Formats: sequence, C-alpha cells, structure tokens
Amino acid sequence: KKVKPLIVFNPESISGNPATVVLVTLAPDGAILSTSIQSSSGNAGWDRAVLLALSRAESLPKDDNGKIPQSEVKLTFKPKD
Repeated sequence: KKVKPLIVFNPESISGNPATVVLVTLAPDGAILSTSIQSSSGNAGWDRAVLLALSRAESLPKDDNGKIPQSEVKLTFKPKD
C-alpha cells in the first residue's frame, strides 16, 4: 500500500515543512518488518503519524518495474508534500 494516504495528521498544525526520515526493513515480499526514525522532524506528533501509517501499510508497493524495493530503504515524509 502507499503510505502517504494513510498518514492522519493536520499539516496546518505545524509550522514549516519538517522532514521525518525513516529506515524501513523489508521482507523479500515487500512486507514491512521494522521501522525506525533516522532523523526526527522535531515534531513528535508528525513522527508518530508517519510510523503509524507505515504500520497500517503493512508492506511497500512494488516499484515501476514491478520489483520489491531493497531490504532496507530510507523514506522521507514531509507534512505539506
């Protein structure tokens, strides 16, 4: 599943557009095994919303070539993107 639509957060409640960088560990089928914040946005609510959305997604979508991403990927999320 795509992650961004699963994020529940009001972007107007935050000033600027701070990035949360998350390291995601994937199984060979694309299932999310673990997540950890590599770089906090500085807003605990936004960071939590990103991690919760990743847990709801359960897996990451295949790329444009129909392949599963690498076993570890760094993803960046910004509330106003």
